[in-house]
Amino acid sequence: MKLFAKKILLATGWENNKTLTIEQGVITDISEGYSAGAERAKGVIIPGMVNCHSHAFQRAFAGFSEQGSEGQDSFWTWRNIMYKFLGQLTSQDAQVIAKQLYIEMLKMGYTRVAEFHYLHHDINGENYAELSAMAEAIFAAAQQSGIGLTLLPVLYRFSGFDSQALAMVKSALLTQLNNLMT
Repeated sequence: MKLFAKKILLATGWENNKTLTIEQGVITDISEGYSAGAERAKGVIIPGMVNCHSHAFQRAFAGFSEQGSEGQDSFWTWRNIMYKFLGQLTSQDAQVIAKQLYIEMLKMGYTRVAEFHYLHHDINGENYAELSAMAEAIFAAAQQSGIGLTLLPVLYRFSGFDSQALAMVKSALLTQLNNLMT
């Protein structure tokens, strides 16, 4: 596909009258002037934005923690609601939620997303038989929507602000982590 831009923002600054060659969603060439058969862009062309901090699953419970605590909200109020929500979330649900979010992001001009990934448990609270199930769901959502994805694996060593050990982590894992950190 070829796209002609009267005005475009490039790494070198604003330019005029350029034709972009786009193959499989990637700009492979930028040439001077109008190329025959190029579609004419409406308005200016700017690079897509990057959302560098996403937790896609949170999109589905937005607003759930906004009521019911009668002014007694805390970080933990929200966190408890999140964990209740996650207790019902399957990898298929996560994929649908992420795909919808990524489509919305693409419509708003985002072309890449960095997804913080720390979901590893099924609705019974157990690790998925295939530990990559949730990651694969997020990758599939990105591929289906067409957004570029960087998956950022996350491991929390503590459950609170005061270095409390995670309740669900076995002491052997904590020992291994401590050995790695020293």
